[in-house]
Order: sequence, then structure tokens, then C-alpha cells
Amino acid sequence: MIRRSLSAALAAIAVLMVVGCANQPVAIVNGSRITKKAFYDRLEQAGGERVLADLIARQLLTDAFNKSGLKVTEQEIAAEIANAKKQAPSEADWQAYLKQQGMTEADFHDFIAFNLKVKRMAEKDVKVTEEALRKDFEANREQFSRPETVRLSEIVVNDKARADQIRSQLKDAAQFPNLARQYSISTFTRERGGMRPEEPLAQIQPGVVRQAVMGLQVGQITQPIKADNVWYIVKLEQRKAAEKAEYDKVKDKVREHYLFTHAKGVQDMIEELRKTARVRILLPKYQEMNRMFGPPQALPTFGETKGGQPVAPAAGQQPAAPAGGQQPAAPAAPATQAPAAPAAGQQPAAPAPAKTQ
Repeated sequence: MIRRSLSAALAAIAVLMVVGCANQPVAIVNGSRITKKAFYDRLEQAGGERVLADLIARQLLTDAFNKSGLKVTEQEIAAEIANAKKQAPSEADWQAYLKQQGMTEADFHDFIAFNLKVKRMAEKDVKVTEEALRKDFEANREQFSRPETVRLSEIVVNDKARADQIRSQLKDAAQFPNLARQYSISTFTRERGGMRPEEPLAQIQPGVVRQAVMGLQVGQITQPIKADNVWYIVKLEQRKAAEKAEYDKVKDKVREHYLFTHAKGVQDMIEELRKTARVRILLPKYQEMNRMFGPPQALPTFGETKGGQPVAPAAGQQPAAPAGGQQPAAPAAPATQAPAAPAAGQQPAAPAPAKTQ
């Protein structure tokens, strides 16, 4: 009785809090307020069913993992997070990336944990043999080889006169980081003394910079290069030659590739899980979604069949009305692939969807 009263009290407080916050403005336009309620109502109208289906699908996958006996350790999660953070040039870049994605460190931890759980379930029935791995390696050898990579420093300015002035001060190459911090307009590399992350030579942008870098020796600095209405001065800090893959050295990567390409699709897993799911949608406006989950219902027929042909109903018996069309498709698979951290000079990409089949 006490517990029931406490639950009722907490529910009442929650309602009051929602009502109290509903009129808080999220924006003011020419003196008119856009309230939090209006904002949330518009969000629900635009994607409420899709978001609810996504949340249900995530819960189905989480429940299935918990019953599977599979495990994901905190060490594995920490390793994946560390790998993602390595792609960010600095801690400040990493925090800026999380902010742009609307995530906290805790959110990203949960995102990675969920991703690993789904990955573990998708791969659990894949049979891996040495013969299969070697065949996969031979078929995808170029993918496992390492291309020629370089590490560059850059100074980016708006006009040629400034670029020529800076280039004249670079007779001493050791001054490059100081001049980059002083003059460069690149917000991604300026504070790091112009340093860009290691990148494949073939992928360097802009293209005219790539062409100039091809002819440089380590330590050399280009003359000012015009591209996209700005001027670049680039120094080659490091060059690594392309390396042809050897199976024994990349076997772990081959195994990951084989598992990924042979794993069950997330959409297929959801399709299987929804057939035995016990889901009850409570909001009246989303009642039709109840048909998305649970065992599919067979369409009624017009009577017994003989030799594959339907038999007319008995006299006085009304045929059952057929159900309204086919069963709705399963909800789209939730995004499970961890977003890659941004490289210097690039905007972070939105989280990519998991592989579906």
C-alpha cells in the first residue's frame, strides 16, 4: 500500500514537472516564444512512429543478447572507445565532436556497448575456418594492404601576399609550427602548429595540394598553392611507403572482415525477434504499430480447400472478411555502428547505420 502510494505520488510529481517545463521557450523569434511543448510535439509528429519502432527494436535486441549467454566486457568497450578517440587529433577535437553529435562520454559508452552486443549476436553462428580466411584474404588482398601515407603540416591564408610573406620566413623550417599558430586560418590545424593527421597520399585534398606533395622529400616545404579561394603552404613531415599485405601479419583483420561479411543482418535479427515478441503499444495514436510485432496473423480464407481450390462457405454462413493487406514491414534496424571521430580538417560524419541484409 505504501509502495503504491509512493508510486502515485512520484507519477504526479513527474506530470507536474512536465507541465511546468512545457511552456519554457527553446527559441524566441521576433519576440514570439517557441515552447518546449511545441518543439516536442513537432518532433513527435515528424518522427514519432519511427523513433518508437527504433526504441522497441533496440529493446528486443538488448533482451535477446541478455538471454543469449554472450558477453561484452568493459575492457572491450574501453578498447573500442580508445580506438575512436585516436582518430581525433586532440582531446578538444574529441569533445567538440561529441557535442556536435549531441552525446556525452556516457552516451558514447552506451552506444559502443550496444554496438558490440549486436555485433556479437550477428556473428555468433558464423563458422570460421583457416581455409575460409585464406580465401577471403586472396579475394580482398588489396583491401588489407597499406597504401602510401604521409603526414603534413599546413598553413592556410586568404591571400597570396600574406602567403608569400610567410613563405619567405620559412627558410628556417623549424619556424613552421609558430607561423602556423600565428597566421593560419585553419581552425582544425592551427592550434597544433599546422599538423594534419597521417593520411593516404591518394586521398589528400585539395587535389592540387596532393599533386605538389607527390614531388616533395621529407622536410621540404611547398611554395604557396592556390585552392578553393585560399592559399596553402605545406610541409612534408613524414612519408610511409605502401606495404603489400601478408596473410600472417593481417590475419586478425581478415577474420574481422570475414565475420562482418558473413554475419546475420541486423534487420534479419529484428525480423526474427518480432515474430515471438510480446509488445503492447499503449498510446492510442500508435495502436497500428501493434501489428508490427508479435506472431504474424494468417489471412482468413473463404472456407476449406480441396485440391488447392477454395470451397464456398456453407449456406447462410458469411465469409470472413480478409484482413487489411499484408503485415507491416519490420521496423528499420537501429543505427549500431559507432560514429568515427573526425579527422583534422573534416566535419564529423553522422553515425552510420549498421550493416543490414
